[in-house]
Amino acid sequence: MVDMRKYTSGLITPDEVRDGPIEARIVSVYISEKHNVPVLELETGDQFFVWPQNGKKLARAYGYNSDDWLRHLIKLELGTYTDKKNGEEKETVNLTPISSRDGNAGNGTPQRADPDKLPAPVERSPKDDLSDDIPFN
Repeated sequence: MVDMRKYTSGLITPDEVRDGPIEARIVSVYISEKHNVPVLELETGDQFFVWPQNGKKLARAYGYNSDDWLRHLIKLELGTYTDKKNGEEKETVNLTPISSRDGNAGNGTPQRADPDKLPAPVERSPKDDLSDDIPFN
């Protein structure tokens, strides 16, 4: 059996949530070298760039340690913002934390998931395997 998430997943963009929100659990968090922002890897294999506005929501809900974000349930849905450069309204993806910070569901909210029940992060090839750097000895 082959884990097909590697071949069927990608970056969450406004087009991905146009037909409705996505709810998924966070299985991994790393920093994008290119954009210098956190990237969430979801149980679906999809990835989501956490720009400052959504990062603030995660930090308020789960704290400032990225390990504390793991296994939490989030909702991603279509939103808009006004571009400060030209005043145009543009589409974005808004993040809403769903599970409670402590993981207890006594109030009817979803619990933080048991890590043994979540899929492992998708194995991806290194991004810089075609580096132009030439080592000099």
